[in-house]
Amino acid sequence: DDDDYHYEGPLSDGVESVSWLPAISNTNTESNTPPTEVKQGAEILPLFPLGGIVYTPNSEHVLNIFEPRYRQMYTDILMNGSKRFIVSMSHPNKQGAFAETGVVFYLDDLKEVSEETGDQIKYICNHR
Repeated sequence: DDDDYHYEGPLSDGVESVSWLPAISNTNTESNTPPTEVKQGAEILPLFPLGGIVYTPNSEHVLNIFEPRYRQMYTDILMNGSKRFIVSMSHPNKQGAFAETGVVFYLDDLKEVSEETGDQIKYICNHR
């Protein structure tokens, strides 16, 4: 019977299905400072939060980069050669809260489109 069907997917309970990190607060600068030590074998990568979207590993995505802070992030990852960053879902109702788990995006292709878009969008990027 179709009425008895209950979806048990990864977000079947909405935002309650996600494990969230404690929210980052702009008022407590001590807890928002970058770490000075990194565990052996660990790396610090830039964070690109995206609201309401769950990205899965081994899938391809196109992002339009227009916000100044993310334009700078792309310039930085291009200049340092890493071409990697973390994408994590941002909480829809809690400012500064991000999902505990994210996906590493690898930049495959980048197209500069600021002239064509009147500087509204800086890059169109393909990721895997």
